[in-house]
Order: sequence, then C-alpha cells, then structure tokens
Amino acid sequence: MASEVEAFAEAIGFPLLPWQSHLFEHALKVDKRGKWRHTEVSAVVSRQQGKTHAQRMRILAGLYLFGEKEIAATAQDRQLARDTFRQVVEVIEKTPELQREVKTIRWANGQEELVLKTGQRYRIVAPTPSAARGYSNDLVLIDEVREQTDFDLWAAIRPTINTRKGSTEHGPQVWLTSNAGHADSVLLLQLRAAGMDAIARGKPTSSAYLEWSAPEDASIDDTAAWAQANPALGKLIDLETIRALRSSTPEPVFRTEQLCQFVDTMDAWLPANTWEGCESPEVTIPEEARGMVVFGVDRSPSWDSCTVVAAARVGDRIAVEVIKHWDAGVTEATLLEYLTQLVERWQPKAIAAEDLMLKDTLDKLEEFNRRGIHRVRGADVSRACSALYQDITGGVLAHAGDPLLTDHIRAAARKDLGDSWRLSRRHSARHIDACMALAFAIHAEHISEEAEIYIPTRR
Repeated sequence: MASEVEAFAEAIGFPLLPWQSHLFEHALKVDKRGKWRHTEVSAVVSRQQGKTHAQRMRILAGLYLFGEKEIAATAQDRQLARDTFRQVVEVIEKTPELQREVKTIRWANGQEELVLKTGQRYRIVAPTPSAARGYSNDLVLIDEVREQTDFDLWAAIRPTINTRKGSTEHGPQVWLTSNAGHADSVLLLQLRAAGMDAIARGKPTSSAYLEWSAPEDASIDDTAAWAQANPALGKLIDLETIRALRSSTPEPVFRTEQLCQFVDTMDAWLPANTWEGCESPEVTIPEEARGMVVFGVDRSPSWDSCTVVAAARVGDRIAVEVIKHWDAGVTEATLLEYLTQLVERWQPKAIAAEDLMLKDTLDKLEEFNRRGIHRVRGADVSRACSALYQDITGGVLAHAGDPLLTDHIRAAARKDLGDSWRLSRRHSARHIDACMALAFAIHAEHISEEAEIYIPTRR
C-alpha cells in the first residue's frame, strides 16, 4: 500500500520525503486478509518537517486509492484542520485528473467538506466530543494530539470507526499526529507508553507508534540530536534556522517543537540555560559559614516530599546546596528534630519557610529561640520567587548541579497573579519543594543582608 501512495504522490507532483515514505511503509501494512494491520497510527515529529503533507497525502490516498467513504479530520486549533483542508483542495485543483472527480467543495466555517462524485466525503470536525459523535468514519485524523489534556474527544471519536470494518477493502483507520508534548498531554503520553511497551516486548499490536526525536538525555545544543528530531533537515529546514530558534525560543518550547522531546511543563519560568549557567561543580557550603548560613525549608502538601536547602554568601555569589531530602516517611516531628540539630550545629542567620505550609513546625522551632525564624507570608512568596529568578538570571547564585534541585527547578510552573507572579505547587508537573525551599532561603538571605539585626517575625 505504501508503494501505491508513493507512486501516486510522484504522479501528481507532490513526492514524499524519505521520512514520510518510512511512515507510510509502516502505517499502511496489511494482514493476510488485506486489512490494515494497524487501526491506530501515531506519528510524532518536530515542527516544519512536512507533517501536514503526510496528512494530506493520507487523505488523498483515502479518497482516490482506498475508496474510503467517510473521512473526518480535527485538531485542537480548528484552523490547523482547516489549513490541511485547504492544502488538500489546492492539490486537487492543480491536478486535472483529481479535479474531474470532485462534486462539491464547501468552505463555510464549520461546514467545510469535499465530496467526490462517487459520494466519498472528507470533512472537518470541531474538536469537541459532541461534534465528534454522530457519524461513522473510515478514516479519522487528529492533529496536535499533544493538546488533548483529557480523553473526552478520544472517547467520542475513536468509536466512530468501529462499525466500518467491512465498508472498505482495508477497513477503518485512525491517524494521530503531533510534535512532543508535556505532562498534561495525557492522550499522547498514553499512546507513546503503549507504543514503547510494544517495542520493548517485541510483539506487534493494532497500534503503530512512530517518533522522530532527540534522545532524552541529549544536550539541547547537540546538533546530531537536532538531526535525529528533524528528518527533513536539509530539505524543509536547515541548521541555521534551528540555531535561530534555539536563541529566541524558551527551552521547553524548543525541546518539544525542535527536539521533539517530552517536557514536564510548557510554562517555563526561567530563560533557557540560565540555571545551567549557574553551575559550578566545586560549590559547597564551607564550615566557615557557621553563623552566616540561611536554611530554606519546604514540603509537598501531602508530606510525601520535603527538602532543606542551605544558602550562604561565598565571595560575590550565593552558594546553595540541598542538605536534606525526604521522599517518604517524613513527619513534623522528624523535620523538627532535624532542624533543631541544624540550629545547634550551624547557628544559622535564619530558617525560612512558608508559614502556610509549616506554621506548626516554625512555632515549635521558634520556642527554642536559638536564631531567627523567617516566615514567608502572602506577597512575600512572590517576592521570594522573584528574588530567586533575579539571582539565577543574574548569575549571582552558584550550585553544584544537584540532580534533585535541578529536577525541581525544571518541574516548577509559574502562576501569574495580576502584576506579580509566583511558582505554583499545584500547577507544576511534580514536586517542587527543593525549588521553593531555595526561593525562601534566597529571600531570607537578601532580607538579612538589608537588616543590621535579623529579628524573628511572630504573629
């Protein structure tokens, strides 16, 4: 079947790129009965690689080669589906032998459809569960699957092919296309997990998953990894274009759109490479910092993750270090005991935490009256996040590249609050207590520098 599509594309003057030929080769395999071996086909590739051309050739093949009677296409952004519709029509209008088979083309918004004289139809469907229901389809195309943050559309549109198994020679098929997604791309992540599992087990399934991407551990500046994720490199896109995108695009966006790597969140709160730029492998909190160190503390809402971060001025920079992390088994008593030991050993300038999260712990710790307790309240949370941002982007902060701290920094998501902002535990991909503990430590460090005497704040 793939060779038929490739010959068809050549004949009408719209040939396939090598990666597109590879896609069709695997997507259009048939079993002994002549039916599609894969009823679901997922293709994940970076932007500007010709994904739309692959879609339109699948649609044209359905109309002119495979006799598919009902073809429906949708995308989270309806304009994307309309753009593909326009490109399909353009190919037909430029090809007399295809044009002769057309009965009607409708462009009215919400009613776009192309009907052949044989009665075969290709139409756009709104990306809503209600719009997806009500029709049976031989071919369904869903673009930008990464934007599906629930299963509602999938649950509505996937069953529309169930009754079409005998309506065409090869049976029905669903095509899902996208570039890489993020933690909320639940449908795409499910498809990817199933595909990876099938590959690992070496057992074919009714679903095909094809992905062109950079390795997960590849450097963002590795041009060899760029080539892996951009199979149209040298044809539709060049290295200079990718370099320009690298310098002007936030890191999560560049990773998903040009490296086709999955990320935790698209809400980047730091410019690309600024955290990495603060890394100094030799950085540590020296013993001489006794009496000058600040500790930041934070926990997850469910107490299943808790971190203590130290910060101290070393020369003209602020050295930071994770000194304790619990990923299970931490209680208020455990934390209080540990912090008491820290006070005895380090005599810190301050212990900083968000009062909302750790009020009882701070109350009990303050009873010892050993050193200052810095309670971060209300708008001070935003100020703490802003101070952390300024110290990272300004190169003031120095860290040794601790994997936990780096992971929490990258997982953190920004939440805008009118004229201010803060990092949000709720909106982040996973735990960010190390990141928040660092923000509180930095905030307390700056305040202690501004005041001649650090005075504990009490309610």
